[in-house]
Amino acid sequence: MFRLCTAVEGPELEGEDVQLREQIMVGASRYADELIMRRHRVCGARKILIVTCTESWGYSQGKLNRLLADVAATHLAAGGCEVRMFECTEVNSSQWNAEQEVKNIVWADAIIFQFPVWWFSHPWAMKKWFDRGWLVGKVCANDGRTRKDPTKRYGTGGLLNDKFYMISSTWNAPQPIFRDPEGIFYGLGTDMSLNAVHVTGSFTGMTALESFSCHDVMKDPQIDADIDRYKIHLNRVFDLHATTPTHLNKMSSDLKSAAPSSESFFGN
Repeated sequence: MFRLCTAVEGPELEGEDVQLREQIMVGASRYADELIMRRHRVCGARKILIVTCTESWGYSQGKLNRLLADVAATHLAAGGCEVRMFECTEVNSSQWNAEQEVKNIVWADAIIFQFPVWWFSHPWAMKKWFDRGWLVGKVCANDGRTRKDPTKRYGTGGLLNDKFYMISSTWNAPQPIFRDPEGIFYGLGTDMSLNAVHVTGSFTGMTALESFSCHDVMKDPQIDADIDRYKIHLNRVFDLHATTPTHLNKMSSDLKSAAPSSESFFGN
């Protein structure tokens, strides 16, 4: 019989509870395998689209994410890549050209999504970019199902099967909390926390590359070290042998010195 769960002991598992736990464990194992594959996946893409969300709201001014997008663009170009950039904000959303954005997506070999994490997802402007730009008919043919068996193959109708995507995100949350099984994220890492973005990429047929993230950017920012880590990450993921001009490190210093407080700059 089911017993009330307490802080000391949990419920006795029977029937559907056992099935639920087994189902979750199978899914967790598959998810772990996918994360390991991403860690070792190398992409030879040379046409890169960087989509950046740099909302300005309260103490979050978007400067850090704009900087990281510039770092990526400069570093990828130094490695021989052709780069296109798009910055989405709520302010400029009325000027977006959905058809042009789809052309950029079709052009690209890989897409980097650069954004601050607001309430454990991307800001609303990037969601609006997905909603407006990805419904034009070039990223998905359908949801993958057939009327003959409508319960199978959902999410397999994407048309971007030859493309890759990578998430680069900035967090107020410190990195160790993502590996703490007793913490708010159950120890499942940043990727699980952004799973909606990954499911969106998978739905269109794209293949995930290992994500990059900066942590504790408000209370303990390590921006220069993060930039160095990011360049190493880009070299490995995109199989580059690039070095970045030193002015990017100066750009980081200039932004930090210009900020009235750490929260004004490092609020993503």
